[in-house]
Amino acid sequence: MRQSFVVTGTGRVRVTRFGSGAPIVLLPTNGHSWHEFHALVDHFPDNELIIWDTPGQGDSDPTPPGISIDGYTELLIEVMDQLGVEEAPIVGCSIGAFIAACAAVRYPDRVSGVGLVELQFRELGFWESEQMWSLVERMFSVPSQTMEQVEPRFVRPIDAAHLERWNIDRNKAGTRALLDVMWAIRSFDVAPIVGDITQPVRAIFGSEGPTVASTENAQEWLPKHAQIDVVKDAGHFIAFDQPGELASLIKELAGAAGTP
Repeated sequence: MRQSFVVTGTGRVRVTRFGSGAPIVLLPTNGHSWHEFHALVDHFPDNELIIWDTPGQGDSDPTPPGISIDGYTELLIEVMDQLGVEEAPIVGCSIGAFIAACAAVRYPDRVSGVGLVELQFRELGFWESEQMWSLVERMFSVPSQTMEQVEPRFVRPIDAAHLERWNIDRNKAGTRALLDVMWAIRSFDVAPIVGDITQPVRAIFGSEGPTVASTENAQEWLPKHAQIDVVKDAGHFIAFDQPGELASLIKELAGAAGTP
């Protein structure tokens, strides 16, 4: 494991790297850090996994107020520039998937393949109802959560150490950064973006996760060459629930993208 800070125009971004070989970039979910992908590491002996702490979260510096998906994407390209990564498959989970999709369309020469893990394929305006946004606020306005709140989000059992890591990362982000991510998602029209992806693309859902209900939209909005996978016995955090299966799908994507 190698960790460093990459200096961007809006501050430092913490990057964690594992292994060597052709790079694969991984982008975590809201409120989490590189630890989210730790169970994947041993499945990639021939690749370099590059994982950022989303700007404003983990050990990365705060972001400007009101940062958008486009803003996160610009920071991602800055990070890739600083690391000398000219092109790579990008696999993002939840907020990371929105950023990966945006990067694929805005910077097609930098993204060789796109993994959209647990992306909400929802119409612009989905988050605006009082019921939905109240749920968002309950989930993200109080960083610390109890075992009873966290356990239902996983299929595999979690333990006290996992809960501790969960709360450390969410408290590092804090309420404002957690909600800034959700405002960025709320303001981003994902349908035309994913439809314009020309690279190999896989949309990956957990069978027990919150986004699997949007697979019909995924089928309609994604380009015809896209592949859609539903991982059995996995929730929103597929890298924890089914790391071997997720690793296999990422390897297939990387192979389609021309990454050994």
